Amino acid sequence: MAALVRLRIVFGRLRPLLVARNLVMAPRVLRFRGRMRELGTRRSVLRTLRHADFRVHSDERPWLDREGSGAAIATDPRSARVGEELRAKLKRWPEDGYMVLDGFFDPELIDRINGELASLIGSGALRFSRAGNRVRNAYRRSAAVAEAIDDRGLRDLLGAILGVPVGVWQTISFFTGSRQAAHSDAFHMMTEPRGYLVAIWVALEDITPDCGPVFYLPGSHRLPYVTTEDLDGCEGSRLMVADKSSAYEARIAEIAAASRIEPQQFLARKGDVLIWHANLLHGGSPIADPELTRRSLVAHFYGEGAVRYHEIAEHLSLV
Repeated sequence: MAALVRLRIVFGRLRPLLVARNLVMAPRVLRFRGRMRELGTRRSVLRTLRHADFRVHSDERPWLDREGSGAAIATDPRSARVGEELRAKLKRWPEDGYMVLDGFFDPELIDRINGELASLIGSGALRFSRAGNRVRNAYRRSAAVAEAIDDRGLRDLLGAILGVPVGVWQTISFFTGSRQAAHSDAFHMMTEPRGYLVAIWVALEDITPDCGPVFYLPGSHRLPYVTTEDLDGCEGSRLMVADKSSAYEARIAEIAAASRIEPQQFLARKGDVLIWHANLLHGGSPIADPELTRRSLVAHFYGEGAVRYHEIAEHLSLV
């Protein structure tokens, strides 16, 4: 089974197969053609795509990534749809790159999410991904997951963070700790203009130090974005997209160490939400007790109007 998974990963990096996939999914990738031309690239949407293929990068940024944005939050209409408490959290966003919403989701909804996920997995309607401890895009099958990520107050807040309405890029349901090395979502889910991605992490149970809590580096969103051009030996070939994972993790480890930012663990209670910036470094802590679960729901949202692609795999998003 492991050999088949590795073979599938290798085939997934073949450029001709990526182009063939784009041809099959042409209606989904062609929607980006006009926006890509507006952003200065004539590259065919049917080809592979990475950061370097945008010869001119837009200076546009989410409004809270711009200098002096924090001071304007009180009067800016983009924050008018969120309450005073959340506006206070928005003021910290430019500096921190994350916020915590204590008890945002009702325990009854969390119980329904857990119950529906268990039922859908048991029936075979949802399957675990190659990583083995996660299920992707459960919101397409689970009414409870869809209800959570469609929450009006949440959508208003995420829209206020990016300055534009948001759509769902993907969801990931975790059942144990990820143990992922520190990384930025932007390398996996890149946007042009950059920064039009925001993520949420929802605790589906109380989180303890021994279960491998998520960790994050406060303020690390202000560190430089890492792209393929910043990695040694990851140019790939005409035939293959390079395997960038090891080089990327090593580069991020160097950047994180040089920043001297102390990681913080999110020891959440059931229903708590952590929201983070596209470029905030985060990961999964070691699991001290392998008998423990770490049930959580992650959702990534994009800002409308942005071109969405995967820098690590060099292809446009099909979502």
